[in-house]
Amino acid sequence: MNKHIKGILSNGLKYIYIPDSNIMTFTLVIAFKVGSRDETEGDCGYSHLLEHMLFKGTTRRPKAEDISQEFELLSGSFNATTSQSITNYYIKAPNENFEKSMDLLFDITFNSIIRSVDLEMEKKVVVEEFNQMMDDPIATSIELSIKEIFEDHPLGQSVIGTKESILGFNRDTVYEYYKKFYTPSNCTISIAGNIGNISRTKLVKLLEK
Repeated sequence: MNKHIKGILSNGLKYIYIPDSNIMTFTLVIAFKVGSRDETEGDCGYSHLLEHMLFKGTTRRPKAEDISQEFELLSGSFNATTSQSITNYYIKAPNENFEKSMDLLFDITFNSIIRSVDLEMEKKVVVEEFNQMMDDPIATSIELSIKEIFEDHPLGQSVIGTKESILGFNRDTVYEYYKKFYTPSNCTISIAGNIGNISRTKLVKLLEK
């Protein structure tokens, strides 16, 4: 069994790498300890909406097209998910693209711009997701069951939010939420698979960079 590598950087960012030389791909996950349980009842949906917004542009990659095209060039798959307690962003790609993948994923999670015009457009997308969920009997029953089980506890909060809360978000409050929770000390990096000839020392330097 391959020995894993783990540690904590000086800024509090935690990381773990589980190597596997038998494959030629890696999976990189950037996870933040934030979800619907960190929201108030009237403002539920922040975490999920923010997950959408981080693919819209950064200080280095200003356009959503820049980000999507670069993801495609990495020849892998990528996505993001939000739950009650964790929001994560991940990519799986060939090992020769590890450094580029790390650079891209770190950029969108720590350097996003979050423009008002993008937020207004994405709010409509999330509302449509909400409508689709309500049209699905299974999804609706799960949503209602969670609320009934946890009652007034934060874990009973809706991950996607409500139409009212989603449409009520503005750029300043979303950005403030982003800067509050998307910090190195609130983040864990998980890597599994093959990252080529990158040593532990170089991996730590890449993480620090």
